[in-house]
Amino acid sequence: HTCKGKLCSSCATMATNNWLAEVLPTLLEMKYFQIVFTLPPKLYPLFTANKVKLYNLFFKTGSQAILLAAAANDFEPGGVGVFHPFGSEYNVHPHIHFMVTAGGLTLNRKGWFPVKWWPLELTRDTFKALLYKELRKLMRAGELFNPYGSLDKFEEIIQALYLKDWNLFIGFKDGRDKAGYGLSYI
Repeated sequence: HTCKGKLCSSCATMATNNWLAEVLPTLLEMKYFQIVFTLPPKLYPLFTANKVKLYNLFFKTGSQAILLAAAANDFEPGGVGVFHPFGSEYNVHPHIHFMVTAGGLTLNRKGWFPVKWWPLELTRDTFKALLYKELRKLMRAGELFNPYGSLDKFEEIIQALYLKDWNLFIGFKDGRDKAGYGLSYI
């Protein structure tokens, strides 16, 4: 018997193992980067009040930041990403884990471009700029519920956050087995 609950440790483990059984065979035997995007806590009220629209935007801008950072180095990586709305304590902590190939096809599609490091600052700053631009556009168009009360308060919060460095984790996984370990965690 299973409850099929995403927060049930037994059912979630079973679902994770089934998902891994499907995904692992599709991964290349190579090195991967684990890239984890998080949001500043001051944005949590905005994201939880506009879950569908903003969680999709969060995933889209994370993906775009990875692809733009890779394109700046003349390659296109492969990868898989998983969104988590909660932290390990089931607290609000929206974050996205990406497993990204340590290299990719050259942009001219004529070869493979291996990489040994991922441009953290470029990825973080690109993500922050993309998200900032889209949040401001959506809020000004009246497409979001504003939990901060006024457009001026929203602008004050978002501009202060834009001036700060946001957390971005980048780790290195060597081979499909290690990538599988990273995927089982996410």
